[in-house]
Amino acid sequence: MKRIKPEQFSEAYKLLERAFVPAELKTLERLLEEFLSNKLEIYGHFQNEILCGVMTVWSLGNGFIFIENFAVSEDMRGQGIGTGMLNEISDLLSPERILLEVETPDCENKLRRVKFYERNGFVLSEYGYTQPALRKNCEPVELRIMYKGKTINEKDFKDVNISIFRAVYSLNI
Repeated sequence: MKRIKPEQFSEAYKLLERAFVPAELKTLERLLEEFLSNKLEIYGHFQNEILCGVMTVWSLGNGFIFIENFAVSEDMRGQGIGTGMLNEISDLLSPERILLEVETPDCENKLRRVKFYERNGFVLSEYGYTQPALRKNCEPVELRIMYKGKTINEKDFKDVNISIFRAVYSLNI
């Protein structure tokens, strides 16, 4: 896994577009601005020089990182790439806690995603929030926090929630 270079951004974004519905992905312009201003890092997994996995990561202080987007090319899934990327980001950044968001597991596809993260050591917390609309004409999305590492209590969640909304969503709550 390597950090994505500016000239690889377009390819990384295309992979994310294939994996996420518009309501769950920032616009190309917004994500590019955050990337170029070093607000977040984007990592890619390459096989034979072909990008097959992408992860957008925010280092939010207090020993935790937040994975905003994470996708593996559909034709490459089931080969351990996702698990490898999660392990590599943990080894690379050595966070006290890794956080990510998932939709409430109320259907098979969403449940499968949660189970993947659970197999990789993540815990589905009782805490969640409504992700603000990321684009015009898109609805907000109800999300739950999953974490790996230090357990999240109510006070931790409030602090994490404020950090995510300020940094990732550019909102003060």
